[in-house]
Amino acid sequence: MPNNGEQVTIDAVREVLGTGSPYIIHKHLAQWRAGQAEPAEAPKVEIPEALAAVPGAWAQQFAHDSGAGVREALE
Repeated sequence: MPNNGEQVTIDAVREVLGTGSPYIIHKHLAQWRAGQAEPAEAPKVEIPEALAAVPGAWAQQFAHDSGAGVREALE
């Protein structure tokens, strides 16, 4: 149907099938439509370089501080 330019509706599906419960067709049609939807594109966010550097600096400082006691004990 969609390849022929026809709108896919419950009545159109029933016409092609010759019969069918509108409830059951609706259930399957809703599932089919959900599968046809294109996923939304993730928004592009720009983070200032100075702000992006903060977590890395924190991680380096944390790693340095956490090993300080071990280094002193080994000396």
